Amino acid sequence: MCYWVLNLVQHEINYHSFIALGFDQNHFLARPAEIIDYRRIFEGKSQNEGAAELSFPWWCIEYLRHFFNALHGRDNKSLAHAQEGLDWGSRLHPELRQNRSEIIKRFEFGAFKDPRQYAGQVNC
Repeated sequence: MCYWVLNLVQHEINYHSFIALGFDQNHFLARPAEIIDYRRIFEGKSQNEGAAELSFPWWCIEYLRHFFNALHGRDNKSLAHAQEGLDWGSRLHPELRQNRSEIIKRFEFGAFKDPRQYAGQVNC
């Protein structure tokens, strides 16, 4: 799971350079090939499948994955998937909405855009 987070951070760091080089933002991220059925996952998790310690970060990463697809690719479908993941994940972890806001703020303020901060921000 740590590598998923690192991948998201690296995409965020490289996005502006990609655009500055003149590439089309629609080619920055590949669209997910499969759509995850969050309802099915929610129903499985709500029946005590898996540990909460793994479940919460997974829902956060799922939200961010789709959110960044929408942000960088300007894709409304990805934004809808992000919202769907947030809605279902929040049923299991009500604190997900508040944490999502805090994570987004860190990205907006550039906390993850400086590679020198990797060790302090992402500890694999």
